[in-house]
Amino acid sequence: MTVPTDETATAATEASTVTNPDRLDRALLQAARAWEASRGELALLCVPGMVDTHVRRLEMLAAVLGYPFSVEELARVRLTVQQQVAEGFAASPYSQLLVRYGPAHPPYKGLVWDIRPVAVSYSDRAKLFLQYRPPEDVERYPDAKVMDLAATLQPAAAAPVLDVGAGTGRNAIPLARRGHPVDAIEFTPEMLEVLGQGAMNAGVAIDLLNQDIRDPAFAPRADRYALIVLSGVVQYFNDPAFLHQLLGKLAPALRPGGQMVLDCFVTTDGYEPTPLARQLSYVTDSFLLTPRELAGAIAGLPLRLVSDEAALDYERAHLSPKAWTARAWLDSWATGDRLFTLNPDERPPLSLRWLVYERPAESVG
Repeated sequence: MTVPTDETATAATEASTVTNPDRLDRALLQAARAWEASRGELALLCVPGMVDTHVRRLEMLAAVLGYPFSVEELARVRLTVQQQVAEGFAASPYSQLLVRYGPAHPPYKGLVWDIRPVAVSYSDRAKLFLQYRPPEDVERYPDAKVMDLAATLQPAAAAPVLDVGAGTGRNAIPLARRGHPVDAIEFTPEMLEVLGQGAMNAGVAIDLLNQDIRDPAFAPRADRYALIVLSGVVQYFNDPAFLHQLLGKLAPALRPGGQMVLDCFVTTDGYEPTPLARQLSYVTDSFLLTPRELAGAIAGLPLRLVSDEAALDYERAHLSPKAWTARAWLDSWATGDRLFTLNPDERPPLSLRWLVYERPAESVG
């Protein structure tokens, strides 16, 4: 306990009465804060390259709410955000950093902050996809490039097709309708169920394979397929090295002269993605590959590049007006608008490409 001295007693006696209205209003507002409560929630991206951005936002929010962080508090917030973001990103690229704040319990003042990651699994993502993009009338949705390649395979019944990451059957069902024996790989139960029901409704037989292509044990049957399709698959990768590993497993599954078609985002104009660009491209299903990385993906494999075309231009030119309308989402995604927000007269240094590789006959020993 502190006992007031004569000096402090004198100072208290000599305290002046405040009558200035502005000064008193400020004092009223300061006292009124004790009767207020600030509560809120933010859901931020669990992206390591955004840690500084997240910390700045929280720092500004705390200041706006009237409880700015001290130097020590800010350091603790930064460390917490850094740790939780790393944990969330490792669990899933779709994880969110959930930030909640509310008033401290009396007699304490200020705000209490709760910062933790919330994982969003691939299964959760699939459910959201099916909610906002239902698979009705799947025959309107197949890729023009895939169907054009399939049309060159005659007779269809003698040209098996492997659809990797088949989703709801956007390509698999129309391919089966053409008469191709179709094997469809999909590891998300929700998608696989819809695919199976769609095949049944269409009256076609598709061999459904519940398989994760990231599984080291994954190895398709050798020398079987006339066509292997990877549509909307590479964009979900997080490491260029994985494409080389996957193609190394798929190439032997092609029969001599068989072809593999895939779409992927390739950087242009010498652009080298930063770590932030890599991470956000993973989060937005727009994973970026440089031309050098793409070349490295087939290095040493029995594959040769047959064609390389701008996917958006090809689809726009070859899809029917009805099909193009049904796939209105393709334009903004393929141009990179989901990843980069630029001015109308600017474009990002990337291109969604259709790449077709062939397994030469002479590659067979």
